[in-house]
Amino acid sequence: MRMPRLLLVGLVTAGVLGTPVAARAQGCPPDDVWAEVVGSSALIHHDDAEFNCCPIMEYEVIQNGPDIDIWEIEVIGQCFCICCFDLIHQLDGLAPGSYTVRVFGAYGCDPDPCGTTQLTIPVWSVCTKELPDSVTLTSFMSGCGGWSLFTDNFESGDTSAWSPGVVPENL
Repeated sequence: MRMPRLLLVGLVTAGVLGTPVAARAQGCPPDDVWAEVVGSSALIHHDDAEFNCCPIMEYEVIQNGPDIDIWEIEVIGQCFCICCFDLIHQLDGLAPGSYTVRVFGAYGCDPDPCGTTQLTIPVWSVCTKELPDSVTLTSFMSGCGGWSLFTDNFESGDTSAWSPGVVPENL
């Protein structure tokens, strides 16, 4: 069973005396960025992304021809701990063709990309749809520890790691 990857970090002083800052955690596996195409949607997976345990997140997509950058932006980190998260970004409205996608923003990779992946939208997947004027982005973030924590616990019957009233869909 995959154990939750909650990384507690100590407080250090930076700049102004007494200002608490979360120290950089070393404990998430290396970031893994990969893609899959379902119909005309591209699903970009970013596994083992390192963020504050209680993040308020924003996501942005920037397309320049066949190059797509996805930014995972932690607006506010509300806790003094670091967690490993799995994220899925769904891109809709891509024209048929091949694309290179880079993901930016997690603690361990900034300012470099956390990962790069390739994908191809086949012609047949969009031939009956009218393409929108722009690419749309929908993003999903797992709880601390990643998606597999939920599926491993579900298979064993242990639901103690789930938030009260929250049961993961599609298990």
